Amino acid sequence: MAVSTPQDPRGEGAPYNPYGQPGGYRAGQQPGQYTSSPLAGQPYQTYPGPQLPQGQPPQPHGYDPYSGTGPAGFGAGGPEPAKRPGLMVLALVLMVLAALPFLVGGVYGLVAVNAGSIPPELLTNPELVQAGATPALLVQAVRLVCGIMLAAALVYVAAAVLAFRGRNAGRIIATVLTVAFVLLLLGGLAGGAAAGGLIGFVAFLVVATVGSVVILFLPVSNAFFSRR
Repeated sequence: MAVSTPQDPRGEGAPYNPYGQPGGYRAGQQPGQYTSSPLAGQPYQTYPGPQLPQGQPPQPHGYDPYSGTGPAGFGAGGPEPAKRPGLMVLALVLMVLAALPFLVGGVYGLVAVNAGSIPPELLTNPELVQAGATPALLVQAVRLVCGIMLAAALVYVAAAVLAFRGRNAGRIIATVLTVAFVLLLLGGLAGGAAAGGLIGFVAFLVVATVGSVVILFLPVSNAFFSRR
């Protein structure tokens, strides 16, 4: 059975394409030009689009992942990275200097302390003798204190480095350790444990630790932490 070709409903005699588009690009049409749907008996009309410079191809719209530039807000047009304030370097140096004596003292107490290095007046202290403290027990007690001191100093230095890198958790840990450290030193001063030349050393430690924490909470430092 023969199949008839549908005729153009406009009556022009040409085969009718039911999938034809009423507008769009046509053969021989320049980029940027558009055609309108013709009426019966009228030719297609072409409307010029935006003019491009001579020799320049039409630019695609939207985001091109291979163009090297990202959407708005990213790439070269995005926000600049946070700049570390110069005072942050001073805060790091002060915190490391404050922790250095405890690092050295902790390592020395764990390695070099023995029964022969304990002062004789401590071994003959009536209270310790009455409590049954032996030289070996005193050595273990000293090593335990030095181990705790070394661990606290290492955590303090690690918190200082994290704060220097803009981590707010490091700033919080350094602040908590500084408060505990200062209270311990002030308690020692009140009890007369830091007599003579040690008073100046303790004062330096207090100033260094408190000053470093103050630097971490200055407005410029807060801006640095908020952008990390």
